[in-house]
Parts: sequence; C-alpha cells; structure tokens
Amino acid sequence: MKFGTVFIALLMVGSLPVLAEHEVNALQASAIRPETPVIGSSETISVPAMEGTLRLAAKVDTGAATSSLHATDIVKFKRDGKEFVRFTTGHGEVKAVMEGQVTREDEVTSSNGTSQIRVFIELPVRIGSHAVQAEFSLTDRSSMMNPVLLGKSLLKNRFLVDVGVDGALSKPMKKPASFKAKEVESRTSQPVSAILNGTCKVCACVFSGLGLLI
Repeated sequence: MKFGTVFIALLMVGSLPVLAEHEVNALQASAIRPETPVIGSSETISVPAMEGTLRLAAKVDTGAATSSLHATDIVKFKRDGKEFVRFTTGHGEVKAVMEGQVTREDEVTSSNGTSQIRVFIELPVRIGSHAVQAEFSLTDRSSMMNPVLLGKSLLKNRFLVDVGVDGALSKPMKKPASFKAKEVESRTSQPVSAILNGTCKVCACVFSGLGLLI
C-alpha cells in the first residue's frame, strides 16, 4: 500500500509541465490583465527638453515607490506665481536642459539607507507607443548605469513587468561609459528564476510528505 501510494505520487509530480521562462511570463500577464502592456526590466523613454525631445535609458524597479530622473545644476524660479525648476540632465555625453513645475518636496530613502530631500516634478513621458504623465524626483544619478528609474508610482495600473526582457516596449539604448555600472537601487521584484525556485520548494515538500508515508 505504501509503495503504491509513493509510486502514484511520483507519477503525479513527474507529470507536472515544465514551462520555459517566457511561457511563465506570458501566463502571468494573461492571467492578471490581458489588455495591460508588458514593460521590460529596462526601457528607453522620451521626455521633452528645452531644445527638443530627449531619449534616456530607464531602469524599471518595482521595489522603488517613486520614479527618479538624473538632474544636476538644479535652479528654482517662479513663473506666474508658481514654483518651477530648471536643471541639466542627459545620457552620457548627451546633455540637455529641462524645466518642470514643482509638485512637492519630500524625503526619499534609497536602498543603501541614505535619505535626502528631493524636488518632485511631473513630466509627460513616452515609452514606445505609450504616453503617460508621471511624477519624478530629481537627484544626481551620475553613479548609476541608467539616468532614469521607473518606480511603482508610474508602473501601477499601467504596466506588467517582465524582468527577463530588456526593451519590451522600446529599443534599448547602449549604456554610456560615463554612467558607472553601480546600481545601488537594484530592488526589482522576484525574477522568474525565483518563481521556479518556489516551485522546486513545493516539490521538496511533496517528497518530504512521501518520506513520512515510507
């Protein structure tokens, strides 16, 4: 009786389908909201600068509450009684001056535990064919690989994230040497490998239960 029970259980475990990563991602996306676009772990975004449209490399981070934009030389000024900022941003050797109306100033704590008061502005952003209005904090990201970080405030109710794909909506940009490969804000959600590891843990529990039967 015990041997027969073990044999049937092993057949059930062995018959479980093994899915490739892209199949797991597709199932997850269709099961949640089939009409929601899938965004990759990194994308190229377009933002309006004073002298035209600027393309920037962006990292998608589901662990970050807000989005951030690389900015230096930040200067505050008034226009029609409202507070604005002018700043320099860019990607590698490409630099541009941008302006934006201040929405708030708030304390932001990065993943390395440091906190700073940042200025927040709202910008129209295009990711592939998708245009969104989103809030960004301004900070010096010159030590980061990507000048832009897309957090939950932009992603929520707009995109599903596939961490196994770069540039699901846009053509990825080559990372310039001036942006060092030092991502201290790497707090993305669990990759597919973690999900598969979880599946293996379930299998381990099954075999542990079978051990009790033996």
